[in-house]
Parts: sequence; structure tokens; C-alpha cells
Amino acid sequence: MTKKQVPNQKPEENQISNDEGDENYLKKLLFSSPDIILNIDRQYNIISINRQSLKTLDIHKDVLGKNIFSLLKPEVRATGMEIVNRCVESGEIQTWEHPLINDIWISSRIVPIKQSDGQISELMVVGTEITNQRAARIALLRQHKQFEELLNTVNVILWEADPQTLKFTFINHKVEEILGFPISLWLNEKNFFLNRIHPDDRNYVMDRFKKGIKENIGSDYNFRIIHKNGEALWFKISFSVVIDTWDQDEGNSIIRIRGIMLT
Repeated sequence: MTKKQVPNQKPEENQISNDEGDENYLKKLLFSSPDIILNIDRQYNIISINRQSLKTLDIHKDVLGKNIFSLLKPEVRATGMEIVNRCVESGEIQTWEHPLINDIWISSRIVPIKQSDGQISELMVVGTEITNQRAARIALLRQHKQFEELLNTVNVILWEADPQTLKFTFINHKVEEILGFPISLWLNEKNFFLNRIHPDDRNYVMDRFKKGIKENIGSDYNFRIIHKNGEALWFKISFSVVIDTWDQDEGNSIIRIRGIMLT
């Protein structure tokens, strides 16, 4: 039987042959990586750059031989130099997020490349573009800030609590203005809310909470809370229960209660 002849095939540019040396294999692997990869020497000049870097950073091969910091926004170059120096001095990987001169934002890892004697011969910068992710994160933070400012301008106390302990897990800052106590006490001190309820109303309030939680219906009623100055203030409280509908084994369960208090 004659062995079937397989025509010779010219390997594609991006193909990596398994019989190549480790160093050459690694270089080709890095060159075709979807990450941004630059190698810099101990003078921080760029000595190699992969295809993805050219594409993502919108730069040309003439950056070879230039200082890595020339790619950074001028206002972050000092920080960049500090981080790269720290990588060289400690021999440890450093990470940071920074803008480039073309307003692209990068999340970078600076990796020391050591010789067999342990000396650092060069550094590898591995980066991922995060321009869109950063813009989305900033927009989300801005929305959160606007929402928080809105919560703190309305003249009501908004709160959320654990249904088992009635310990607040959230309360808006308006409570400080209305009742005089810092928000940290409402969130961190055990039974702080219960202890601020007027003694004559405490059992009534607890019974209404327990009934609303047990029947999954919430409730609203009036009671008194003791101000920091000792004055008893009347409040109308209204709360609802938040149900966890994803617990298929145990059935629906209350995961928190949420409400408002009005003077």
C-alpha cells in the first residue's frame, strides 16, 4: 500500500509550529495575543511591541526605541515612573490604570523579566483597554451620587433593615438632622432603633413589625421616637417586605424590610 502524499502547506503567518524553540514560540504567542504587550529595556525604552498594541493604541512601529512614558498623558508620567521603578526595585508585578496621550485608558500590569542570575533584564507591560468600562463605571458612580443626594434632600427617613433583628442595613443621612444621632449608630449599634422607640410604644411597634413580616404584607402606624435632646417625636412609619423569589427549595422568603418614617 502506498502512503498517501500530503501536499506541502505554507504555514500561515500567525501559526505557531510545535517544534520551534521555547523562546521563539513564546515570542510568536505574545505577538498574536489579544492583550496589549510591550517590552521595555532598563532605560524604559520600547524594544518590542505586539500587533494588538499597534491596533488598540493607534500607534505605529516607529515607537520602537522611544521611552515608554512618552505614550502617557503628561500629568500621569511621574506616577508611571514611580510605579515602574517600584517594579524594578521590588522585583514584583505592579498594576495601575492610566490614560495615554490619545485619551485611551489602559489597565496595565508591569512584569519584571529576570535572567538566570535573578537580575532584571527588561520589563513586560501587559495591558487591556478599559476606556468604555471606565466611562460606564464613572457614569454609574455619578448616578449613584445623584440618587444619594436626592435621598438626603427629601424630608423623610428612608431605611432598610434585617427582618430577624430589625437592625438597619441602610438609612439616609436625613436621620441625623431629624433625630440628632449620627448615622453610624443607626447602622452599627445593636438594638439602637428599638432603644430609641418610646418605652410606652415599644411593644406595640414590635407587634406590628412581627405581624407585617409574618403575613408578608408590611404595615403603617404611628409611634414615638426619642430625639437626642430627649424630646419624644411622633412619626408615621410605613414599611413593606422584600421577598426572595429564587429560593425554590425553601419557598419565598423575606430577605429584608424597607420603609419610610415621616414626622
